[in-house]
Amino acid sequence: MHDSKKETFLASSDNEPKRIRKCEVMLNQTKMKNILVLGDLMLDEYIKGKVGFSSNEGVETFKIKKGYKFPGGTANVAANVAAMGANVYLAGVIGNDEAAEKLIRILEKTGNVNTDLLIREDNRRTTVRTRLYANNCANKIRVDIDTKKRLSKSTEIHLLDLVFEKLPNLDCIIISDYRQGVVNRNLARWMIKYANKNNIPILVDTKRKSLSLYEGATALFPNMLEFTKIVGKELETDEELVVSAREIIQTLNLNYLVVKNGAEGGLLITEEMYFQESSNKTKIVSTIGAGDSLIAGFAIGLALGYSPVDAFKLGIITATCAVKKEYTSTVTFEDIKQYSNNLLETLF
Repeated sequence: MHDSKKETFLASSDNEPKRIRKCEVMLNQTKMKNILVLGDLMLDEYIKGKVGFSSNEGVETFKIKKGYKFPGGTANVAANVAAMGANVYLAGVIGNDEAAEKLIRILEKTGNVNTDLLIREDNRRTTVRTRLYANNCANKIRVDIDTKKRLSKSTEIHLLDLVFEKLPNLDCIIISDYRQGVVNRNLARWMIKYANKNNIPILVDTKRKSLSLYEGATALFPNMLEFTKIVGKELETDEELVVSAREIIQTLNLNYLVVKNGAEGGLLITEEMYFQESSNKTKIVSTIGAGDSLIAGFAIGLALGYSPVDAFKLGIITATCAVKKEYTSTVTFEDIKQYSNNLLETLF
């Protein structure tokens, strides 16, 4: 496999005016694109504090100093697509609880995330990921509120009805499946069938090991750990990875497969070629949500009519920008303007 390109971030360069013009062109084009994001929404919380000890109770204590809240899971994918300027229709099922209220308020502040396709249910808890950072982040723990509750038939039909109204206007579809109960076989098969019939790219990021319900999708986006679980063996070389990926592409009738590798970048594989891009030499602050940024950038690229390779390049750029940020983050074209290397130049 060829060596990955190296990249750097610079405050300015000889190509800065050209890069800025390109980003402005991309932003103006992106504003006219409509993307549906469907799946499992989450609220991401980050709480910083200090660990102490209560002698009265004989237990450790955690004194909260400050906290932050962000869209997580499918909501983070939607927030990233919106941050790059596209119009987002966000579809899913959440609880009728405080976490859902906070999540919707955050999303509505973005201005271009349409939350009308969200269903609220009294008997469902909104998924929450709370990360506790103690003693200057020396100690970390994550507290999860999960729901594995499957959709009722009536809720499934209601969700499909809401989505169906928006489908004729779409440039791309993303299914973000965190196995929290929203995406099921009927929903996935119907979405893929409609997308293929109407030539709409449909991208899938799933935590499932069994992928049969996503047969016929445009592409799957597993990370490296998920991919090794799917193939059921450790892959020693990139060549072995490519061979295994092509077997999945053929079995599931995909156009291509993207293997995400966190701070290391990723790999785009088709039946005819593969392309690797790295995030080497990037200062990593947090990799949380980087995969969401990658698929968001990829979707933007396809919506703009880019080839899979160029869409992948844009996805890598957005993911690389994301890992330079703290917490669950979004990437804008203002961030991309700071990206200085030949990769961005090849997108036009």
